[in-house]
Amino acid sequence: MLFAAAGVAVQRVFAARLQLLKPLLLGAMIVSGALLAPMVLPILPPEKLVAYMRAIHMEPPRTETSHTAALPQVFADQFGWEQMVGSVAHIYRHLKPEDQKRVAIFCQTM
Repeated sequence: MLFAAAGVAVQRVFAARLQLLKPLLLGAMIVSGALLAPMVLPILPPEKLVAYMRAIHMEPPRTETSHTAALPQVFADQFGWEQMVGSVAHIYRHLKPEDQKRVAIFCQTM
């Protein structure tokens, strides 16, 4: 309710006095959104994302203490799953049939 009230108040101020600031603020929002979009949406390939982040002097946020990759953690976690699944499947296929019936596979992200 407070956000709605503040929104109405801001709209009234802009409608009455600050007509010239509307296009300026809209432009600033569009430019900042376009600059930050590659860091929150997977729209660039990893190598271009790293180069882009270096160009705008942004470091990936440290969301985990052991994360030291150039990519932000949210993007880095998307790689390597196929290899891990292949390794687990390979080991599972080489178990004895009676062991395959009792096996449990525990997974988690680190």
